[in-house]
Amino acid sequence: SASMCAAASDVCSCSDLSPGCGWCSSRKACAPANECTTTCRECPSTHKTCRSSCRRKCIDTCARMTSVCSCSELDGCGWCSHGKTCLPYPECSTTCEECDPSCANFKYCDAKCYRRFRPRLPELEKDGLFPLASSDIACAASVFLATVFASAAGIGGGAVLVPMFTLLGEFSEHEAIPLSLSTVFGASLFSTFGTYLWLKHPQQAHRPMIAWDVATVLMPATLLGTTCGVFLNKVCPNWLIMILLVLLCAVTGKRTLSRACKAWEKESKTAYSPLSQVEKDGMAPSKDTSQTFELGSGEATASADDVRDALQHERLAESGFPWGSAFNLLRTWLVVMALSLLKGGHGSPSLLGVRCGTLGYWLVVLLNIPVLGALSALSARRLLAQHRRRLELGYEYAEGDVQWDREKVVKYPAIVACAAVAAGMLGVGGGMVLGPIFLELDLLPEVSSATSTLMVLFMSSSTVGQFIVFGMIDAEYAIFFGLVGGVLGAIIGTKGARALLQRTGRASFIIFFLAGLLIGSGVLMVATGAVQLKATGFTSFRPLCGRAGNAAKFD
Repeated sequence: SASMCAAASDVCSCSDLSPGCGWCSSRKACAPANECTTTCRECPSTHKTCRSSCRRKCIDTCARMTSVCSCSELDGCGWCSHGKTCLPYPECSTTCEECDPSCANFKYCDAKCYRRFRPRLPELEKDGLFPLASSDIACAASVFLATVFASAAGIGGGAVLVPMFTLLGEFSEHEAIPLSLSTVFGASLFSTFGTYLWLKHPQQAHRPMIAWDVATVLMPATLLGTTCGVFLNKVCPNWLIMILLVLLCAVTGKRTLSRACKAWEKESKTAYSPLSQVEKDGMAPSKDTSQTFELGSGEATASADDVRDALQHERLAESGFPWGSAFNLLRTWLVVMALSLLKGGHGSPSLLGVRCGTLGYWLVVLLNIPVLGALSALSARRLLAQHRRRLELGYEYAEGDVQWDREKVVKYPAIVACAAVAAGMLGVGGGMVLGPIFLELDLLPEVSSATSTLMVLFMSSSTVGQFIVFGMIDAEYAIFFGLVGGVLGAIIGTKGARALLQRTGRASFIIFFLAGLLIGSGVLMVATGAVQLKATGFTSFRPLCGRAGNAAKFD
């Protein structure tokens, strides 16, 4: 009856009375169904209310709209450009990039739409990136300087780049994080292919500088962690991301500074300690070459000549380019990107046609765990077999080499996966968490820097790719900062660090650079976080399938 419907004061209580009652949005009242009907676009947009129950009973008027022009006419509806459909928010939202100038209601659409990214300044009267605004110029200069020092430390520097993008570039955190990762990707791309790929190990001149064994076994875990981190970045409010970034910088900065001081003391003692008698004589204790070595699991023994030949084969294998390891890394990266395309996102359709939040969507997401776990297990199995063979041959590991056993192939990937979650969530390329971890594993500073840079290249490229799929990155700004801040900064940073290392002989400078960046990033984040928190307050978590980029601030 009319009196029963009138007792409902909001759309939630009115939808409970359907199909006999319907919500009249024009007069904000509940009336009999012959007068009003509850449409899906009138259902609440947040999951904290009756959205789910309302959507089960409502009439979907959005689906009747066949173009962005007609879809933008209806409040509560959004245009899905990849599916060419109109759906209730937040499944889709009409962004200003999707408004069609040929529509008769273009001005209305442009006034109502959500800007995925920060709009270009109207006073410059431009549609593209150039000419640069003063804030863009100041931000680019600061990002360039930060990347110089970050590249010298062998990291991307995402944690120091984010506050620069927010403070100087006036980007929101959800825009700054993808841009910082684009800059990190540009820097790591040059540092890897322009420098570290061609350098040799500081103690084993025949081996490459990069610890490929460490990278191959840890990469699947890191990419799995960054995938989870991207999801967390999309749903977490800005203030939480800020707080976690500060905590990350404070803890890792303190530990890294302690490691740097210990490395400095060790280098000082090595430089000024008196030579031992063996070093004075220029010879090492001789080894008995007449002994026999057990090879494999059989009872047969081999002569010293056979062992020497086997060790020489190991040395030759180490001196060549590790095509197998490089292929494994590329295979892992391609698997992650393929799973991302199968999943789809706000800016890209799913290859399987699944929609965000559905069962099929989460099955594709969860598929990352067994697939990447299997890839990590394959790499671990190969390293364990290699370690057993080397032990049988009497292979001498260099300082800082990881001697893989069953405990380490499980423990280290688990630690790095947790660190990679923080990297993806907080917008750091991974070097600021991988660098301290590698130092804890006693890798040499030069090897740690080279290996973390290689892994940051794969991590940042994977994360940037997923940000593109989610529609969370401004392509023009990403390319600009990736080239100016990333590549140019890395050229000066890596060359300068190498010159400093050759001049002083102190690898501890790399660790000091890393510690300084971590602590400095924490201080910057405190300053920018206080300003942001004062302006916005404590916002709530965002829906995973809601709007992305700058438009997310309306959620």
